[in-house]
Amino acid sequence: MRLGYGWNVGPFEIADNAGLDTQVRVGKTLQDVGEDHLIPKSDLILRMVKEGRLVRKVGRGFYRYTKDGEKLPWDNKK
Repeated sequence: MRLGYGWNVGPFEIADNAGLDTQVRVGKTLQDVGEDHLIPKSDLILRMVKEGRLVRKVGRGFYRYTKDGEKLPWDNKK
């Protein structure tokens, strides 16, 4: 999305900035009001939240972060 559409940040960075736990709560609210079609069909984010990967505030989400919230370079060995 960043490269193809010229966005400043991609969808995974947006998710990390918002907080995955927040996205789970929003999804539950959408489900409660009958807007299930707006919720992704994957349970990936819910699984990540259960693993404690709550993004910048804990240092891990889709990306890894420093204590100051700076995104660390990708390391496919971890």
